[in-house]
Amino acid sequence: MGIFFGILCVICFCLLSAKAVTARLHLKNIDQILMKLHKPVSAFLIIASFIHIICVVPLLKNRNVLVAVSGIVNVAFMVLLIYLCHMIKDKNKKMLWHRIMTIFMAIGIIGHFTTQLIF
Repeated sequence: MGIFFGILCVICFCLLSAKAVTARLHLKNIDQILMKLHKPVSAFLIIASFIHIICVVPLLKNRNVLVAVSGIVNVAFMVLLIYLCHMIKDKNKKMLWHRIMTIFMAIGIIGHFTTQLIF
């Protein structure tokens, strides 16, 4: 069950990140659809992340500590992204931090997946 919610988290992250790609490629119709889905998918990502954590806690004793650390770091980046986007009022600064945290989350997800496979 934990892996299922982990996969759902990755799918949600990919949907949310696709918004940046559609904006850069000027795909207005898809960009508008993804913008409408942004908040509900973000909320689902948060819920799925916490369900993933709850489901995998019993398995952590069989895993390398880096798997747990990388997962916790990902959640920290997600919480920080949400916090900064709600606290920063300047639109340009908000988008800059949103992009930075998204990149950190992408690196963290890749690291989490890689440590899971290797260790």
